[in-house]
Amino acid sequence: MSDEFRRKLDALAGEQACVEIFRSPKLSIVGRLILASQHVFVVEKVSGLQADGLVAARVQDVTHMRWGSRDLELMSDVFSGHSVPAISSVALLDLSSAISVFNKMFGAVTVFAEDVEPETCFIGEEVSVTDEWVQLREFGARGKRDRADLVVSLNVITRVEGGGRYERALRSIYFPKESTMS
Repeated sequence: MSDEFRRKLDALAGEQACVEIFRSPKLSIVGRLILASQHVFVVEKVSGLQADGLVAARVQDVTHMRWGSRDLELMSDVFSGHSVPAISSVALLDLSSAISVFNKMFGAVTVFAEDVEPETCFIGEEVSVTDEWVQLREFGARGKRDRADLVVSLNVITRVEGGGRYERALRSIYFPKESTMS
């Protein structure tokens, strides 16, 4: 990434601007850019006109970025009165760090291996992270309530999410007492 792009990314994160960040012609992330480093950026994602958790992805994968359009400016209404989540700067070191930070914040993460297949993802609780692998205690299909242990190479992980509606819904299925306690 060029220095000019990095400065623009930092400035937009400082403004908490609503952006659309593309990592290929078909893979974009839409939401409020809240943090950026030379390695990782974090967006509070929007789905269906609602804030829907956090997304971390690698800066090196960005192909282009859009901001300032009327649609994106209107999206800022989604975040009015909604404070920015407190995120440890450790999440900006690399995607493995984002996995650990999001898991600690939300109790589960989704890791995407979009280069394998665009929709390939695994959802679960982090068990461990090494320099090469992440081990998850995976949530299975909702209806079966099955669990499995899974290891995924960090080399194939392209995006990490946490705190979204789907992850919260799975946690409420697998841990119903937690959802009644809040």
